[in-house]
Amino acid sequence: MTTATPVLITSRPFCDEADFWRVRELLIDAYPLTPTGFNWEVRRWDGERFHNDDAALNPAWGHTVRLWETEDGQVVGVAHSDYKTNISLQVHPDYRDLEAEMIEWGETTFAAEKDGQRLVEIMVFDYDVQRQRLLTARGYERTPYFWRARRMRFGNHALPTAEIAPGYT
Repeated sequence: MTTATPVLITSRPFCDEADFWRVRELLIDAYPLTPTGFNWEVRRWDGERFHNDDAALNPAWGHTVRLWETEDGQVVGVAHSDYKTNISLQVHPDYRDLEAEMIEWGETTFAAEKDGQRLVEIMVFDYDVQRQRLLTARGYERTPYFWRARRMRFGNHALPTAEIAPGYT
């Protein structure tokens, strides 16, 4: 019987063009492995860069985007901000144990002070019990407002009938 060698993961700031494409590759690789909305769709990452007057890399990304990668350079996690005090996590499902470290970096980088409290927001879906537990343990509270997941469907296959939980429409 052999034991798998633990994979060494390091984190570092976003650096260059190659990093943009490596983050994009993470999103593509993780897409079929995760539920809808778990990570950004690749078009949203592309939009962060190319839906601007200038398609050059945002120079602030060196301070506002952090990568977690394996020894061989595979990006397995990314933390960044969608807006001011928001932490957005993109993570390969095999590396979810990195989320606490990713959140800690995001809290240090994006938290704002208000009435003597540090405030930061992280979007989490109802189905994501693991992240909910992590955030609760860190003192986060559920907000009364919510996000919406959108998805564009290509093809002409019939849509499956949705099973809706009692009490929801």
